[in-house]
Amino acid sequence: CENSGNISFSYEATTQTMIGGIYGYNNTTSTNSIKNVTNHGSITVEGSNTHHIRTGGVIGYSNSNTTLENLTNNGAINVSASSKAAFCGGIIAYAGSNTGTNITNNGTVTYSGTATGEQLRFGGCIAYANGGSYKTMKNNATATLTLSGTSAKSAIHAGGVVGQNTSEINGAENHATISFGGSAGTMYYAGGVVGSTTKTLTSLTNEGSVTFNGTAVQNHNVGGVVGKAECTALTTLENKAAVTFAGQTTTGTKPENSDDTCTSFGGVVGVVMGTADALCEVSGLTNSGVTTIGALNKGLKTGYSNLGGVIGYAIYCNLDNCDNTATEFKQKKRKHVEDVKHYI
Repeated sequence: CENSGNISFSYEATTQTMIGGIYGYNNTTSTNSIKNVTNHGSITVEGSNTHHIRTGGVIGYSNSNTTLENLTNNGAINVSASSKAAFCGGIIAYAGSNTGTNITNNGTVTYSGTATGEQLRFGGCIAYANGGSYKTMKNNATATLTLSGTSAKSAIHAGGVVGQNTSEINGAENHATISFGGSAGTMYYAGGVVGSTTKTLTSLTNEGSVTFNGTAVQNHNVGGVVGKAECTALTTLENKAAVTFAGQTTTGTKPENSDDTCTSFGGVVGVVMGTADALCEVSGLTNSGVTTIGALNKGLKTGYSNLGGVIGYAIYCNLDNCDNTATEFKQKKRKHVEDVKHYI
């Protein structure tokens, strides 16, 4: 199944909108499959929606119990619309508890819109992988990723392959140049392969240069491969490309009963978190890309910066065979910021 026609939406809406080069909405409660499908056409989305907009190169929304095999997008995706929540993915915008294999994006993905009330998810292959399992996902060098949009009141999850992840992933690669910008109303999670995860990740590689210059009211969790991992295991994660962090926390204002505002940046993973009852087993993490640190916590009067060649911040985890072989770890000159602690 193939689509070669260009798709353009420019509209005002008040209900959920699912847009895909092949499927807008794959709605099923029983087992089904989508195999051997390719989108060649460009997708452009403009206008506004007071509900959710989900835009994917192949599928806008895929419900649970679906087997996904050999999905490919070759078309450019450009979303500038505003909506309550936003999902923008090179292959799938939202994926339920599915099983996926051989998912490849070759098209540029650009998001410059606004999520006015809820979270913004952005991924080279999948914006939000919510359950299930995936293997052999790839965002190729032709698929430049550019995020310059806004999540006005909530978080941003952005990844070279998956933005927000609650699925098991075994085998994912990003080869494209990535620019993560824009602004988050709370947290900003960004990674060369996965933005944030609560499930096990195995065999992830980033080979595309990553530049992060986004802003966040609260915390940044940014890594060459994964922004934040709150899970039980990370195995064989490698960053081979240059990663530049120039993000800023914009206000220094923290919500009530919260920890201090914090920036955590790592050559491989920004933050790794297990629990006292279930430590995160971390092994085989390697960074060989030049890592550059720019501005840190501009405007803050209290807070922390955690910076590492492999991991920015780790708690409740066991580490084994983790290496930083990069020739350089740079911190650009910055002005002193009162009472901000920097851990390098």
